[in-house]
Amino acid sequence: MRRARVYEVAVVALVAAAVLAVWLLTRGAPEALADLDPDPVPVAAPVTSTELDFASDGSLTATLGPGPDVLASALTGTVTAVAAAPGVELAAGTAVYAVDGVPVVAYAGDTVLYRTLRVGDEGEDVRAAQGLLAALTGRDVPVDGRFRASTAAAVRAYERSLGVAQPTGELRAEWFTRLPVVPFVVDAVAVQSGQPAPPAGDPVATATATATGYQVGTASPGPAGDYELVTPGHEIPLTRAADGTWTVPDEAAALSVVLATPAVDGSVTVTGRIRLVTGEPGQAVPGAAVVTDASGATCVVDAATGDVVPVAVVGAGVDGTARIRPALDEGATVLVNPAVMRGDVTCPSS
Repeated sequence: MRRARVYEVAVVALVAAAVLAVWLLTRGAPEALADLDPDPVPVAAPVTSTELDFASDGSLTATLGPGPDVLASALTGTVTAVAAAPGVELAAGTAVYAVDGVPVVAYAGDTVLYRTLRVGDEGEDVRAAQGLLAALTGRDVPVDGRFRASTAAAVRAYERSLGVAQPTGELRAEWFTRLPVVPFVVDAVAVQSGQPAPPAGDPVATATATATGYQVGTASPGPAGDYELVTPGHEIPLTRAADGTWTVPDEAAALSVVLATPAVDGSVTVTGRIRLVTGEPGQAVPGAAVVTDASGATCVVDAATGDVVPVAVVGAGVDGTARIRPALDEGATVLVNPAVMRGDVTCPSS
């Protein structure tokens, strides 16, 4: 019994000694840990010059409507060939159909060939005809809107290619038909070989659905100017006005991408990156250097002076930098760890 009591006393003594030892070892721990935690060190990075293209995610949504028609010319007789077929893209300078062996050739543009042209005639239709003749004959035809001997010679060369025995040098409008849109992808054909040629103005071929309106969506803060929507393999030109409205200056380029994209509920949306074609001078700083305060304002801290400088962030680079409008002196550096060095930072108004 006495031996058990001695054992209990020894155990209690050992526990008390251990507690005392732990207290002695840890009573200075907070101060020791504080000594091990060094003061924060400022990390600075240089401000670099860059080009601001205001690139941002964007989209182009096209509303689709029924495709337009290629119309019959005034040639009369029997249809002897039809080049148009569903899925075929009609191009300027190629025949759409033929009447009694005479091809009716497509042309593009806003100018309509509506009359027989001969020496002495002038106008935009003459200019359009000259460009078409140059492409069809390979001859050097002056495209000046004046029907002179050189143009008549090109017409005679084209007539001979049609098998005309006695060329007149007069260009007949019924040899041609205008493409209302480019590209013109055929959806349906209304003529057949062996049938009478349709009356002038009747549909010959109908295009697939086409865009009747465009809408641009982007958060890009860029200025007015020429932009492009960059998608895999394509750049669609866009123009931004001073009031922020967007237009599509090259609808043919946009339509070629739109028609290759599946439609949903009568519209097509093409996504990509919208950027300014000719960039403006700007600066780049590490993304971590930009402070956004409680009000949503943005700023950086000048590493040399400690000044808080308001900045306007207009995009981000693929290298992780923030793109800002010029706000800092050449050769300046900024804090990359402003929160560590300064705590909460309030950005001044710009």
